[in-house]
Amino acid sequence: MKKITLVILSVLIGFSSVAKTHKAKKKQPAATDCGIVSVLVMHTGCFGHCPTYSVEINKNGIATYSAIQFNTDSGKFQKNIGVAKASAILCELAKDKVDTCQDQYENRVPDLPNVNYEIVYKNKTKKI
Repeated sequence: MKKITLVILSVLIGFSSVAKTHKAKKKQPAATDCGIVSVLVMHTGCFGHCPTYSVEINKNGIATYSAIQFNTDSGKFQKNIGVAKASAILCELAKDKVDTCQDQYENRVPDLPNVNYEIVYKNKTKKI
């Protein structure tokens, strides 16, 4: 009886791992399918030494990091992260419906750095 239970359990585990692998192989939709062309995230400074920088990801797979102030390295750095990874990031934003966010949120602590978002769609730009 124990052997039969063990065999059934191992078969079920095998089927579940095959199902997970099959789901993982499904093709991610392209960034153009999500409607987002690019996203820019900018961290602003504070009264102290908070790093100021921005990161932009385009649907063509180019990610740009701009170190503005109080960073280890300063300047503009680009890397090709690939269209698939860029699509995954942009589609995640579309899935979270960031276009329904408010344009501005109140910051009651004046020394906290802000995070600004600029999402460029095919026909509009959303700034948060």
